[in-house]
Amino acid sequence: MPDTLVECDRNVPVAPLPFGGLMTKMALFLFGFLVLTIGIGLLATISPV
Repeated sequence: MPDTLVECDRNVPVAPLPFGGLMTKMALFLFGFLVLTIGIGLLATISPV
């Protein structure tokens, strides 16, 4: 019986797969923003030189 309960618990998080996709999308978005910020920082550092 406990095994069945564990399987049910595991099936519940599997259902909201789109939520995981959204998290990945947000992570990629933030990563892109970080890259842009670093790129601008590099340009600002190189330009004066």
